[in-house]
Amino acid sequence: MTELKDSYVEDYYYDSPNDSYYINITSFVLNSNTFSCAAQPLYTSAVISLCVLHIAIFLLAVPGNLLVGLVIGSSHQSLTPSDVYLFHLTVADGLLALTLPFWAAATLHGWIFGDFLCKFLSLVTEASFYTSILFLVCISVDRYLVIVRSAKSRKDRRRACSWVACTFIWALGGRPLSPRPLQRRLHAPRRWSDEVR
Repeated sequence: MTELKDSYVEDYYYDSPNDSYYINITSFVLNSNTFSCAAQPLYTSAVISLCVLHIAIFLLAVPGNLLVGLVIGSSHQSLTPSDVYLFHLTVADGLLALTLPFWAAATLHGWIFGDFLCKFLSLVTEASFYTSILFLVCISVDRYLVIVRSAKSRKDRRRACSWVACTFIWALGGRPLSPRPLQRRLHAPRRWSDEVR
């Protein structure tokens, strides 16, 4: 029994030069040419297709979201919780659509709008993306309550909860959820036209 205990202690205190407790003495050197996720310039056709797609989505999304917001906002009836969530989803999608021309120009010419706009638009993009997801979740939960628990879910209580939920979602989406958008840095603008020459 003591032999087993002594061998366990020896194994536990084994000094290895590559233990994380000690300094790593391996000779591994990172080669930046072999990174699998390194940014590669896009082909000319891909850049133009991506720009056209961004602009097409922008041209469809902005008027579409304005129309939906106008229809919901001009309703003379009191809004149902789903209408409230849908209106806020429209606002979030509209904000995301307003950033698309900037990303299209960045794809074509590199980022030319400065450091502040880079961080601000990254924050708006992420906030709009996450708030849109949360508003879709709210619509799904509301539909569940209406269909499955129609007798137990009172309309007035759901309406008050919907405004509280929207306020909470915008407050959560309005602050930086991750430091990534604020830590973005500008790099030298890389234009696709430079790659073609």
